[in-house]
Amino acid sequence: MRRIESAHPNPAVGPVQIQWAQKQESAVRINVYDLHGRLVIGRDFGSVTGGVWVWNWDGKDKSGQTVPKGIYFAKLITDHAVDKARIVRLN
Repeated sequence: MRRIESAHPNPAVGPVQIQWAQKQESAVRINVYDLHGRLVIGRDFGSVTGGVWVWNWDGKDKSGQTVPKGIYFAKLITDHAVDKARIVRLN
């Protein structure tokens, strides 16, 4: 099983810690989308072993600009599963 266990703080003003767990090795990618489904930023982790993992999203887009307040979705993509978490930005 691969799933996002938490995204906190939520709502957030600064960085958001996205934590996920997986039981076996898998390629992992996390994409963050805005409410309209546009890709804000993506992070490819390559092949990741089983365990609990964390990524600190700094609230910036792929251009390095701080995203505006609003609702965003973190999408965890692995070889065999997809999961998502809602993030509310207050900045």
